[in-house]
Amino acid sequence: MKIALNGASGYTGRLAVAELARRDIDAVLVGRDRERLRTAVAGTDFEIRIADVTDPDALETAFADVDAVVNTAGPFARLGAPVVRAAIAAGAHYVDTTGEQQYVNEIFETFADAAGDAGVTVVPATADDGGPSDFIGHLVGEATTAVDTMTVALWYRDGGFSRGTIRSLDAGLLFDGALRFENGAWTTYGEPARTTWLFPGADAPVGVSKAALPPVATVPRHVPVRRMEGLLGGEFDELKAGIDPAVVEALPDGPGARSGSRGSGRSPWRRPGSAGAASSARSTAPTATAPPPRSPWRRRAGSWWTGRRPGCWRRRRPSTRSPSWGSSPAAG
Repeated sequence: MKIALNGASGYTGRLAVAELARRDIDAVLVGRDRERLRTAVAGTDFEIRIADVTDPDALETAFADVDAVVNTAGPFARLGAPVVRAAIAAGAHYVDTTGEQQYVNEIFETFADAAGDAGVTVVPATADDGGPSDFIGHLVGEATTAVDTMTVALWYRDGGFSRGTIRSLDAGLLFDGALRFENGAWTTYGEPARTTWLFPGADAPVGVSKAALPPVATVPRHVPVRRMEGLLGGEFDELKAGIDPAVVEALPDGPGARSGSRGSGRSPWRRPGSAGAASSARSTAPTATAPPPRSPWRRRAGSWWTGRRPGCWRRRRPSTRSPSWGSSPAAG
């Protein structure tokens, strides 16, 4: 297997480089800045290929002989689509680490047919707020026969945003621009269905805001659900007010030198709250609540695709199987 890593010189990209090397996976590092790529490749035998997102031919050539493209270069709303398009043209599977809900929805709408025709799979949003929540959504759907309402709620214990994440953060889209899935369509909406949520391990309900969480754009594509929205625990007045770009550029690359470590370089914009992630569904079957995933700061890639052929997510028929964790009344 051969992997092309786009965005290898960024914070998340460097973590991916280290993991590819640890697993002894053949990889090529793709980007526009040769000197930064040389720094990223140090200590490995990975190849460097120069390609810019503004040059589709160069991107396609860089991906020509790889099995899959891993894309960690954001903001994805601005930089992601050309990489997806080039990966499909090169016949390579695609996965990324975006948390930008509207971008995820656009990728499905734009590239599902092309990916299927090319025989490749496109899987965006495999970061901490996408992949684990999508897995939980699948388990909830699998435990029920007809999901009416599904809510994904995230509440982070600790850690910090990387500089790249803050660069990608559009507070207007994250909060007021959040999409809700209802009756077969994604639309913006007003007030959330809930203003508090009882998270696993919490002593009392936590205040939540509506938020543009990636699983709202992914789960309805493989779990039959009438309505779904996302909630984020904590207070976000500072983020909603916007962040001075000069402050963003002065931040360290990420929360620590190692994945899962806060270290001395953590961001002053720490993720608020205490640990927790939960998803609940109301249906004609007993309501199920999934257990929380591993700590959301452990950036473990993974998401769920249930199509009969390569492409983006497809809808699937509900299953009557019960998940191994059983069921309980809905949280909240």
